[in-house]
Amino acid sequence: MAHREKVDCMIRGNRRVKQREIANAVGISKERVHHIVTAVLGYRKVYAHWVPRQLTVEMKVQRKDMCTQLLELLTVFILA
Repeated sequence: MAHREKVDCMIRGNRRVKQREIANAVGISKERVHHIVTAVLGYRKVYAHWVPRQLTVEMKVQRKDMCTQLLELLTVFILA
């Protein structure tokens, strides 16, 4: 398995994993981990979690469905 896949697997397994921990587990430098995480995989750090930079189509559909459900609930409470 290439470094890219190992790093991605570690992040998907634990979104709070640190670059130092990834570097030690994979056996590469922290700088290389940072490059793979940010430039190659497109993750960024948000509140100590690694998150994808862009939403997938599935994530967008799920977000739209949830917003629609919340809007319907709000409409029911307003009309009640």
